[in-house]
Amino acid sequence: VASIILVNHMPLVSKMSNRVTGGKLSGPDFDSIRIQLLIHAVGGLLILIFTTVLSVYKPWGKTVYGRRNKSVQELQGDSLITGKSWGLKVIFGVTGLIILFIVLHLITGGMAGRH
Repeated sequence: VASIILVNHMPLVSKMSNRVTGGKLSGPDFDSIRIQLLIHAVGGLLILIFTTVLSVYKPWGKTVYGRRNKSVQELQGDSLITGKSWGLKVIFGVTGLIILFIVLHLITGGMAGRH
């Protein structure tokens, strides 16, 4: 599904790149194209974050190997990292920083006027 969306999204990216290369950084549809590109980029980022979280925190629990490995470590007395939610906090922290960067970028006018 993501590949189909990406292929259908390519004409919009080509249109925007042609406008920018031609020096046409304004116009009636320029802002709408920028917003569409931003929405698609944020959507793609959310899909990647979702798949990363899903691959780390599987809803069905640990695999057989993971359960066996944990029981062996407990028998040997090895200490595991305490606080099971540290990975989730890191993922949400990084996501928050990326969203903050995007918001600040849009508030300050983006790349307009910078050469």
